[in-house]
Amino acid sequence: MRTSALCGGVLLGVLGVALVLPAAPASPTTSPQPSQLALTAGACEEAVKAEHELDVTYAALEVVFKHDERAQSRLRQAQAAWLTFRDAQLTFLHPPAAPGDVRGSVEPMCACIAKRDVTLARVQQLNAVLNASEGDVCARGRP
Repeated sequence: MRTSALCGGVLLGVLGVALVLPAAPASPTTSPQPSQLALTAGACEEAVKAEHELDVTYAALEVVFKHDERAQSRLRQAQAAWLTFRDAQLTFLHPPAAPGDVRGSVEPMCACIAKRDVTLARVQQLNAVLNASEGDVCARGRP
């Protein structure tokens, strides 16, 4: 009982001092908010990571189909078509900058986020084929 009263008194004392003392000024070298340039760089780095994940997943599928030339051909055709679709979709959603463009400095970040999202969706599609359950009669593409 005595310990809790003592702790309470110390806590109140610390809180009282904390309420009286002014807050330390922010360091001029630390930025509370990241710049748009830093946000864009981070988003584009995530898009690059997604591309790498896509490459790894695609390569794993190529290994799965290494003895099935027709399946490899279908995989290559599907991936080429998907890449064409992806590029067209991203150009539609985030067209290249043009004179008089008013989309602002956030647009490159948005384009990288869209590329990451579309690419990760494709990774998920390919993983569904790669990780199809044994006996899944509806899994397409598996030998």
